[in-house]
Formats: sequence, structure tokens, C-alpha cells
Amino acid sequence: MPNSIAKRPIREQVERIIGYLLNFNTLYNMRSGMLVMLVYSVIVTFTYETYFQTTKINNTAHSILGLVLGLLLVFRTNTAYDRWWEGRKLLGLFVSNARALAIKANALVQKPEDRQAVARLIAAYGFALKNHLRNITKIDYYPLLTDHERAHLAKMKHIPNAIVGLLYARLHQLHQEEGTAAGHFVSVDNHLTAFTEALSGCERVQRTPMPIAYGVHLYQFLHLYLFTLPLILLDELDYWTIPVSCFVYYALMGLRMIGEEIEDPFGTDVNDLPVETICNTVYNNVYEALQVPLRETSPEAETAAAYVNGQG
Repeated sequence: MPNSIAKRPIREQVERIIGYLLNFNTLYNMRSGMLVMLVYSVIVTFTYETYFQTTKINNTAHSILGLVLGLLLVFRTNTAYDRWWEGRKLLGLFVSNARALAIKANALVQKPEDRQAVARLIAAYGFALKNHLRNITKIDYYPLLTDHERAHLAKMKHIPNAIVGLLYARLHQLHQEEGTAAGHFVSVDNHLTAFTEALSGCERVQRTPMPIAYGVHLYQFLHLYLFTLPLILLDELDYWTIPVSCFVYYALMGLRMIGEEIEDPFGTDVNDLPVETICNTVYNNVYEALQVPLRETSPEAETAAAYVNGQG
């Protein structure tokens, strides 16, 4: 196995963590809101300290609002994480069935060219699944496909289903030519069915967003709490109200933004699922199980080079 392929998942994970720590992604995305909160806190603090220092504000209502807001944020975050974890389980379902199918095909398929065809199509399905969930039409797994297969896929709207169809047809042909037991083909059919079940589940997660009304309600309560917070803190913290208010804004709005980010776990945000790593893991495992030599570079890298050279 080429070292560049074998070490890629670990390297990608390290790069993702370092990138998140260095880029401060959440802070960057809320920079305008943080600036508004800073200016607002400064105005409120200096106005209070200059004209209303002896005024006392009852914080009972604000405490109750904070309790309600905490429940809303917990529900929002838990719901988003459930969607993220459901997406991970569905991708895991695809990975486990891809590995099992490759192991069984290794025992049932005898000819090297047939093994290579099965390995190509299983790996291609993973990349097609990733692109489909990201609404990408570019075929970044095309080095794995023949000219005939690419021409066939070019006519299709649902590429993952079309690849499963090609894989099913190839395995059915091998079943008839080599006379494998019917029970073995039923087992293969179950794995292919699991491919489509995993994809359908991912589509369900992606295409069923949180209700808009809930998001608007949380947004309103969150801003009401945050922009009344400096008024409550002034009596105890004086000028420390400014940094404390900004920190609370960062903490609460950060939770809200993280929930929105992981609500669709198949994208390219820092906190989304490592779909590329999963696809390359399937590619590596399937080729190894079917005893097919790996390429020197990943299919995605080959496609990127082809597109640069005008061949894609």
C-alpha cells in the first residue's frame, strides 16, 4: 500500500484540528455580531456609570429568561448532534457493507479483471455518495470507471443508484457465469440493498432541516437575553461588564452556530463528518480485500489533475 494513501486519514484529522484551532472558525463567523455587542456594551456601560449609577435593576425576569434560553439551547444542540451522529452511523453502515461485500467477492470471484471491476465500482460508489450529498455534479472518481461506465453515468440523474445498478449487473453476470450458489448471491444482494438504505438515510438527514419557526424563536430569545445582559451585570461588575458580556455572547452564539453547522453533517465545514476520509478508507479496504493493487495517487487527486489539464 502506498504510504501517501495509508497515512492520509491520520494526516487529514490532524490538519482539521490544527485548522480549527488556528482559524477560530466560530469566532470569525460571528465577528460582526461580536463587534455590535462590544459597541453596545461600551455605550450602555459608560451611560450607566455616568448618569444612572445609583439605579438598581431587578434581575428576576432576566434569570427566568436565561433558564428558558438554556433549555432551548440544550434542545437545539442535542437535536443537531443527533443528526450528526445519525449521519455517522449511516456512513458506517455503508463502510461495513462495502468491506463485507469485498471480502465475499474475494472468495466468489476468480478472475483478476472481475475482481478489479468489483473493487472499482464499490469504491466509486463511496465517492458518488459524497458528491451526491454535497450536490456536486463533477465526477471525482472517474479514474475508477471505464469509458463505457462513464458514458452510462453521464445519462443518469442519480449517480449512486446508477453505480449500484452497474455493480449489481456485474455481480449477477458473474453469478451466472461461475455458477455460485444462490445463497451467496442473496447475501451479496443484501449488501447492495444496504448501500441504498445508507444513502436513503443520509438523504433523509440532509433534506429534513430543523423547522424554521424553531430557529427564529431561539434567535429572538437569544438576542433578547444577550442585549439585556449588560443592564443586569452593571450593578455588580461595573466596567468588567464589557468583556463579560462579549464572552457570554461568544459562548451562547457559538453554541447556536455550531448547532446550525452540524445540522447538515455531510458538508465541508470544520465540524462536519470526514466524508473524504471515509471514502478513501473504503477505497483502501476494498482494494486490499479483493487483492487489487492500489493506485499511486487517490482517485480524487487524479481527477483534480485531469480537470486542470482540461480532460475532465
